[in-house]
Amino acid sequence: MKIGNIVMAQRRDYKTEIAEIIRSPITPQLMLGRILDYHEHDIADALELLDKDERRRLYSLLDTEILSDVLEYS
Repeated sequence: MKIGNIVMAQRRDYKTEIAEIIRSPITPQLMLGRILDYHEHDIADALELLDKDERRRLYSLLDTEILSDVLEYS
């Protein structure tokens, strides 16, 4: 995006990307690999976009340590 002479970088919408991964029909192993590319804070932000079943799917993928880190940010 450009405002006057200043070029502004557009921030990716990580929480929407994560929600789309959770909703995709890919294998749990591939889903986990893609989710772990994101910071725990971004995963926590995505929780607000997920319904109850989608959150359960996410929780079942994450190990205790990572899930704990995610929940600290929520």
